Amino acid sequence: MYRRTRKYDAERLRRAQATRERNRVDGPAPHEAGVIRLELPYPLSANVYWRSRVIKSGGTWRAMTYVSSEAVEYKRQVAEIARAHGAERKPMAPRCRIG
Repeated sequence: MYRRTRKYDAERLRRAQATRERNRVDGPAPHEAGVIRLELPYPLSANVYWRSRVIKSGGTWRAMTYVSSEAVEYKRQVAEIARAHGAERKPMAPRCRIG
């Protein structure tokens, strides 16, 4: 079993601070950097999002997992809200904040 030490904790803290410093964003304020704020409907649970069924294919039974119709509708609603707020369908910066 691995025993944590003060040295280990200090090293972990140093790495975390270095990571925060490395990921710090300098530049214009978020509202000037093209930030889009969206209020989206509450997301579906995994049990509602995914469906599965068993089918017979070529004499063998196979499990098939697929996206439910509720999930397709939820994705359509989110896309509609995003388009209404000016979001384009192109890669966006990976930074996002939920709050």
